[in-house]
Amino acid sequence: MARVVMAILTLAVTIYAAADCARTPSDKLPARLPKAIWLLLIILLPPLGALAWIVISRVLAAEANDGKIDATMWSSAEPLNFRHNAPGTRPRTMAPDDDPEFLFKLKRDLQKRRDQEEEGDA
Repeated sequence: MARVVMAILTLAVTIYAAADCARTPSDKLPARLPKAIWLLLIILLPPLGALAWIVISRVLAAEANDGKIDATMWSSAEPLNFRHNAPGTRPRTMAPDDDPEFLFKLKRDLQKRRDQEEEGDA
């Protein structure tokens, strides 16, 4: 069981480090290594490469901020745009109960239906 947990933890840290490295701008890469080299280190040496990336990049980020830790320390400042309407993506859909126009139309349709039922009963 411990081996499975360690394997999953290693995979998760490796995926996190690779994604963080891929999102980091080239001018902010630590140790003056190209992004391709960092990604190879992270992928080919899973626990060591990933941990090296995380530690070195966080130390570099803290040094750049005079030792202050900000909200972007554990992720890139650039968003992935999964939830935003980025160019070339589908527009974000809204739930019906959050859409005022849908609620207005629903209320109007219900009122029309009630009016029709009252006319039919009379």
